[in-house]
Amino acid sequence: MTVPLSVLRVKREMETVQIGVNDELDVAYEEDGTCTLLYSMYLDEGVYKGHRYPFQIRVPDTYPFSPPKATCIVSVLHPSIDSLGRVCMNVTREDWSLDQGIQSVIFCLSSIFYDVPTEEPLNRDAHALFMEDPEAFKKEAERVYKSGHTTSAERPQKE
Repeated sequence: MTVPLSVLRVKREMETVQIGVNDELDVAYEEDGTCTLLYSMYLDEGVYKGHRYPFQIRVPDTYPFSPPKATCIVSVLHPSIDSLGRVCMNVTREDWSLDQGIQSVIFCLSSIFYDVPTEEPLNRDAHALFMEDPEAFKKEAERVYKSGHTTSAERPQKE
């Protein structure tokens, strides 16, 4: 049986990928050539200080020609993450190229929490609150985090 290019590439990248000392990364390879990475990041400064956010990163069988897609598994108040946990990052959209990889996606996930993007928000309500009243945003982000709600990424799909 031939191993799909997507799986070969992810396996090679996983040998050198770097994550934070308090972060976790696991990967599950599927027979159809897709992969699912579970990445959990702990934030030690900024608006989200002290929070841990788990992400599901789905790698398509067309990787590296098509980008992975990240979804936050728990509810988060963030301008780049919608209520379903879908994450909007340029690196997984118009900036994607064969030169990008899993490391780029992980770096960008971390980046959007430490330097919250203020242009082209996916979550316009979160963006408006962040821009108008940063302290109220921080309090609401803390409330949402403590609610412990999960997004559709973790819920079983209906058949």
